Amino acid sequence: PDPSELWHSKIAILMIISAVVTEVCFLASSLLNAKMLGSILSTELHVDGVGESTKTLVIYAIKAATGLYIWMSSGGVVHTDAFAIGGPRPVYFARFVQWSLGVPDLVLVSNLLFLAEASTKAKLFRSMPSLLSSFFYVWAGWAAEVSMSVAVRWLLMAWC
Repeated sequence: PDPSELWHSKIAILMIISAVVTEVCFLASSLLNAKMLGSILSTELHVDGVGESTKTLVIYAIKAATGLYIWMSSGGVVHTDAFAIGGPRPVYFARFVQWSLGVPDLVLVSNLLFLAEASTKAKLFRSMPSLLSSFFYVWAGWAAEVSMSVAVRWLLMAWC
């Protein structure tokens, strides 16, 4: 494995720890505000603030787990991109696990800005096509990188 990838994982884990602390503060703030304000506003704060913080903490937990996996297992499951410019290079499976969850999460966050007034069900319904397409886009990219068939690589790249 690429030694710089292991350093990247260590630094990413440290960054995730600081992000988790910040998100826990947001979660505590949302819970405190909801408790103090009461009434209808409390429900909105609980659904939006607590829900978003909880979703973000789950994503951070997955990123931390895959980062620890890469770090502790010297790269984890590593495939080789034999056709990379500059020679063969490692392709880290766990990195694509992170991306396949992180990219749809970013899509969801950007969609929520436009769907702020919609219900949670409507937000998910409207966001699902872009969430699924970004998830499969990441895995098509992984398949293209590890495929030994030039035709399959071109087909996947054309699809992406």
